[in-house]
Amino acid sequence: MKNPLLICMFIYALSSNLAHGQITKIKGKVINEHNQPLPFVNVKFTHSNIGTTTDFDGKYMLETKWAKDSLVASYLGYKRKALHVQKNKSQTLNFTLIPQAVNINIIEVRDQKKIRYKNKGNPAVKLINKVIEKKSQNQNSSLDHYEYDKYEKIEFDLNNFSSTISEKKIMNSFQFVFDQYVDTSEVNGKPFIPFFIKENASTVYYQKNPKRYNEYVHGEKMSGHLNRMDNDGIGFLMKKLYSEIDIYENQIELFGNFFPSPINDVAPSIYKYFIIDTVWVEGTNCINVGFLPRSKSDFGFSGNLFIVNDGSYAIRKVQLGISKDINLNFVNELSVDQSFIKLDTNLWMLSKNALFIDYSLNNNKLGIVGKKSVSYRNHVINTKRADSIYQPYNQIIKLSKSNDSSHFEQYRHQSLNSTEEGIYEMIDSIQNTKTFKVISEASSILTSGWIDCGEYELGTISTFVSWNKIEGLKLRMGGQTTPSFHKKFQLNGHLAIGLGDLRLKYQSGINYSFNKNFLKFPLHRIFFSLSRKTMFPGQYSHYLDHDNFLFSFNSHSSDKMLLIHQVKVDYLKEFRNNVSVQLLFENNHIRPLGQLIFKKNNGGLVRRILTDELTLSMTYSPHQQFYQTKNRRRRIINNYPVISASHTLGIKGFLNGEYNYSKTVFEFEKRFNIPLLGYSDFEAEVGKFWGQAPFPLLGIPRANQSLGYQFKSFNLMNYMEFINDEYLTIRWNHYFKGFVFNKLPLIKKLKIREVIGVKLLYGRLSDENNPYLHQNLLELPSDANGLPTTFLMSSTPYLEASVGITNILKFFRIDLVKRMTYLQEKYEVSHLFNKRGMGLKFSAKFNF
Repeated sequence: MKNPLLICMFIYALSSNLAHGQITKIKGKVINEHNQPLPFVNVKFTHSNIGTTTDFDGKYMLETKWAKDSLVASYLGYKRKALHVQKNKSQTLNFTLIPQAVNINIIEVRDQKKIRYKNKGNPAVKLINKVIEKKSQNQNSSLDHYEYDKYEKIEFDLNNFSSTISEKKIMNSFQFVFDQYVDTSEVNGKPFIPFFIKENASTVYYQKNPKRYNEYVHGEKMSGHLNRMDNDGIGFLMKKLYSEIDIYENQIELFGNFFPSPINDVAPSIYKYFIIDTVWVEGTNCINVGFLPRSKSDFGFSGNLFIVNDGSYAIRKVQLGISKDINLNFVNELSVDQSFIKLDTNLWMLSKNALFIDYSLNNNKLGIVGKKSVSYRNHVINTKRADSIYQPYNQIIKLSKSNDSSHFEQYRHQSLNSTEEGIYEMIDSIQNTKTFKVISEASSILTSGWIDCGEYELGTISTFVSWNKIEGLKLRMGGQTTPSFHKKFQLNGHLAIGLGDLRLKYQSGINYSFNKNFLKFPLHRIFFSLSRKTMFPGQYSHYLDHDNFLFSFNSHSSDKMLLIHQVKVDYLKEFRNNVSVQLLFENNHIRPLGQLIFKKNNGGLVRRILTDELTLSMTYSPHQQFYQTKNRRRRIINNYPVISASHTLGIKGFLNGEYNYSKTVFEFEKRFNIPLLGYSDFEAEVGKFWGQAPFPLLGIPRANQSLGYQFKSFNLMNYMEFINDEYLTIRWNHYFKGFVFNKLPLIKKLKIREVIGVKLLYGRLSDENNPYLHQNLLELPSDANGLPTTFLMSSTPYLEASVGITNILKFFRIDLVKRMTYLQEKYEVSHLFNKRGMGLKFSAKFNF
C-alpha cells in the first residue's frame, strides 16, 4: 500500500522528544521617534529567511531553534536597525526607527500625535470602499464566459525535525532521505524533507448563465497515495485543505473555517487599513495597503493589498497571513501570495497563486509543511465554446490520457527543480522498505478501521467487540471485497454472536455497479442483502453501525430491543446535476427481545410483525463535495443545502406483509456561515404516517442514552419514550469558534471554543393509531412493574438545549444538556449526572 504521509507520522513518533531543541524566544515592539507604533515592519534575523512583521500596534514575536546573532528591523522610509540576540533564551528587543529620505511617494496617514484608529477620515478606508464598489466590475464572475489553462503543484514536506533523528537505528532504511533530500525553506528558514508531490494540468471553462464551471484534466502525476485514498480521493482532500481563494468573494474558506476577505462588502467594520506607500509591481503603479483584523483573536487575515493606481481599483497583487492569536488548531503559519495579469479588456485575472502552510501538533515540534502553487495561462474571455463543453454540471472531467504520466511534461508551466524531480524516485524507494510497509498498514487500520488483505478487507474493528444488556458481550467478524477483487462487484457481510443470548446474527450482501466502478461518482448500482440483526427501536442510523462499541457505553442500558430478519433490495442512481434517486424494497420479520413484548390490548400476544415496504426517495445536494478512499466515500459539508424526500408504501400480502400503510418524510439540512461568529448547522425533518399499524412501524424519535453527544439524536430522551405518526423535528447547533473565549485574558490561552444547541420535537399520535382506542393494536411498552415507558405527546413540544465547550486539548468536547419540557416524575430521565433533566455528554473530533 502506498502511503507517503506515514513517513511523517513514523518519524514524529520516534522523535517528538528530540525535536524540542534549544528555543530562542523574542518579543518586542517597533516605534518611531515620536513613540508611535509602526505596523508592517519587517523583523528578521540577519543572513536568514526567518522573520515576521509587526502588527498594527507595532508588536512582534519570534520563536525558533535557528536564531542568528542579530535581529534587524527594516521599514520603508526609516533606517534599518540591528540588535544583538542572546541565543536559546527568552528576551525582549524593542526597536526605535529613525526616518530617512527616500525616493518614493509616501502617503502618510498618521499625524505627530498618537491617535485612536478610526475609519472616518482615513484615506485607506476611502480607498478600500472604492475597491469594494468596483468589485462587480473587476471579478471574473462578471464575464459571460472565460477559460484558461491551469497547472497546479501540491507538495508536503517533513518540517522542524531534530538533526539527531537520522542517527536512530530504526531509521537506517531511510538514511538516503536525510543524505540527499534535506533542504531549507525560503519562507521560514527551517529544514525540510519533501515526501509527497502531486501535479495537475487542466483547462477551465466558465459560463455565467446558466452557471457552469468545468475543469478538463489533461494530465496528472503523483508520488504516491495518502492512506487508502486513490488519486480522486486525494484530489478532493487537497481541495478541502487548500480551497480555491478568490479575494473578490466575501468569505474565503480555509481548513473548513471561513475568513472574511479584506475586500468583503463590510470589510471596514472588520479590518483596520493603513496606506503604506505607492510601489511598482512588475511595471504597474500600485498603492500598497496594509490591513489587520480589528481584533487579533478574530478569524481574519493580515497582509497587503496592491491596488492598481489608475482609477480601476483592481487588485494587482495580494499577500495574506494570519495572526497567531486566532483559535486555529495545528497551523503555525500561513502565507498566501496571489498575482493578477491584465488582459486586453483591462480586466485583471489571476495568474499566480502560492500557498504555504506550516502544520504541527504543537508549536516548535516536528510537523508538516504544505505548499501549493498554481499558474494560470492563456486566458480567453467572452468567447463561447460548444454547448457540450459546458454541459456537465460543475464537474472535473478527466480526459482519456489524464493518467498517462509519459505525456505530462508538455503541460507543465514550469519545470520541476532537482529536489522535486527526485521526490518521485524517493517515494518509490521508501515504499519498498519493510519498515514503511509495517507502518503503512498499522496507520491504515487506525485511520480507516479496516484491515487490508488485498482483494478483501476485514472490519470495521470498532464492531469486533461490543456489549448490551440483552446480548451481553457480543463478538463480530466481517469484511468486504475491494476494487482489487472486482470493480463492478462488491461482496460484504459479517457473523456475530452474543454470549448472553447465544443467537447468531449475520449479514450477507452483494453490490453491483452499472458503471465501471461501484465507488465513482455518479453512482449507479443495485444492492441485495440478507440479514439477521438486533437494534434499539427507533435508533436506526446511517452514520453508526449498531454493533459499534460506542453503543456499549450507555449510562442506562435499554432492556428492550428488536430482532429483525430482513431481505433488502436497494437501487441507487446518481445524476451529474447532484440529484439522486433511490428505490428500496425491504421484507422484515420483526421480533421483540428482552423486556419488550408485543401484546394486544385484548390480551393476545404477537410473536412477530411482518412487513413488505417499498420506498422511493429523492435527494438534491447542489455542489456536493466528498473525498473518496479506495473503498468508500465521505461527504464534505459545505454551504449548500441537502434536500431529500421519501415515500414508503407498506404492502399487505405482497410476500407476507400484514399491513397496508404509507409514510412520507421531508428533510432539509444546511450549514450557515456567519462572519466572525462561526457557523450554524441546521436540520429539519417532517414526517407523516397514513394508515393503521403497530407502534414499532410508526415514528419513534431517535434518542441517545449513551455518554456521547449525538447531533442527530435527542440527548436526554429515553429509548422509545414517545411515539408519533406525525412529527416535526428541528436540530440546531452553533459553533462560535472561540469568538467569546478568545477575548478573555486567561481563558484564551486554552484555545477552547463555545457551542450552543437546541433540539425540538413536535409530534402527535392520531386516533387511528392510538392503542388506547383500538383493541387490535399493540400495547405501548411498559416496565417490569407494568408502568408505561412510552407516552403520547401533548400539544407541548419536547425541547432540550445545550451549552458546550469544544476544542479541549484540541480534540475533546463536553456539553451540558438541559431538558426543558416533560419533566414530570413519570418521564424520569435516566442519564449520567441527571438532575431535573440535566446531563453531561462527551465527544471527540478532529478540527482545525
